[in-house]
Amino acid sequence: MAQARPDRPSGGAAALGVDVDALRAEAKTEIDAATEEALAAPMPDPSTATDGVFCEGEAEPLGDGQAPWSGFAGKAAAATPPDGRGPTPTSGEASR
Repeated sequence: MAQARPDRPSGGAAALGVDVDALRAEAKTEIDAATEEALAAPMPDPSTATDGVFCEGEAEPLGDGQAPWSGFAGKAAAATPPDGRGPTPTSGEASR
């Protein structure tokens, strides 16, 4: 199994006394168990497979759109134009 982020060294965690190999083994065991459980589960009923996935009826606003817990709050606030309509697209996003 390939590592998700081979470009990130684990030296910092090891320097803090974390047993990186044990942590990796524990994560692999948990992922393998969850994978086996998911593969053993029956397929969903096609008639209800999308229940709760899409908005039904009138969508409810999410408030001010700020999500301070997301880690992007500062970036979004900096990108909000003076008229307050929401974040402006960064370079590359405008053409999507």
